[in-house]
Amino acid sequence: MAQKALVIGGTGFIGRHIVRALIEAGFETTVTSRSTQPVLGNWVKADRAEIGSLKDLTSMPWDCVVDNIAYTGADVTQVIDALPRVAHWILNSTISVYRYCRAFSYPLIESGVDHSFKPKDENLADVHWKYARGKLDAELALIKSRKPFSVIRPTMVFGSGDITGRTQWYVDRIREGQTILTTAQNRFQLVSPQDAGQAFALVAKAKARGLFNLAQNEAFTLDEFVHSLAKAGGHTAHTAPLTAANKDQAGPYLFPNPWDLSTTALRKLGWLPTQWEHLARSVW
Repeated sequence: MAQKALVIGGTGFIGRHIVRALIEAGFETTVTSRSTQPVLGNWVKADRAEIGSLKDLTSMPWDCVVDNIAYTGADVTQVIDALPRVAHWILNSTISVYRYCRAFSYPLIESGVDHSFKPKDENLADVHWKYARGKLDAELALIKSRKPFSVIRPTMVFGSGDITGRTQWYVDRIREGQTILTTAQNRFQLVSPQDAGQAFALVAKAKARGLFNLAQNEAFTLDEFVHSLAKAGGHTAHTAPLTAANKDQAGPYLFPNPWDLSTTALRKLGWLPTQWEHLARSVW
């Protein structure tokens, strides 16, 4: 009998690749979403707040539940209470929770996040801090639930179909010969949506518990990224130094800290990401 997976929010940029990978891994997969019908898998049209009233979902034993759209601790608690028969909870978190490290040591390892730490520069009026705090609280709610769980922390997802527009922002400006502001500081990593989907399915199939960083092997500065991306498309990048005076003109990959992650835990499960050269060529 096929294992059963429920994906909450499985129609977005990452979600649809998670659904595809789960199905390919042998899971009978159901997706809940508010309006968009998934291309693959069974569909239950519902807001996450309505799940508790849907007997077909609440009465079923789920081998795993992948929650892609939990942004607060309350989101996690609400769904845990609604679905009492889940063998494995998998939370789609974010590397933004590494803002809550008492001390930074690179590469960043999963245990470096301190869920009780409140940084002096935390500013919940700032959208980036608010997002990071919400995901941090979502992780903590899952940990405190004492349910069998995994937390996967993806870096920025890069590839064709990126609904955030971050990928296309750089592709368009390189193609048009525009000058892009760059810096040689703060290395970061990316990951493809296909590789992200495979990682979630691998963790589900292996019933692996714990915390997992999700990122490609290569790390680069913004300047290295722009020139490498341009080369992959047969273009020459035009760049200028990013300064305090012009940072309001910066692109979407402007980070306050390095996002250089250890992916040892995930690679021990056999996960192998796409090499950067192939990923970069795929968006042209």
